[in-house]
Amino acid sequence: INIYPNPATDLIYINVEGQLNFEVNLYNMEGELVQNFPKSNKLIVDFIPIGTYILEIKDINSNQKIVEKIVVGR
Repeated sequence: INIYPNPATDLIYINVEGQLNFEVNLYNMEGELVQNFPKSNKLIVDFIPIGTYILEIKDINSNQKIVEKIVVGR
């Protein structure tokens, strides 16, 4: 899985090899869910306040997760 750019301004792209059935959750640093993106390879983040977030990519079938720190700036 490739997640870019980081830091992001308007969009975050997620490249996944194969047929992964996944969802993406974006959390603030307090652990609160900011946005859910069901099976999206392009996340629009221009409405999210500037800051540092946790991006979680979860395989819906196996519940395995990949977690990355993402910075949203302008």
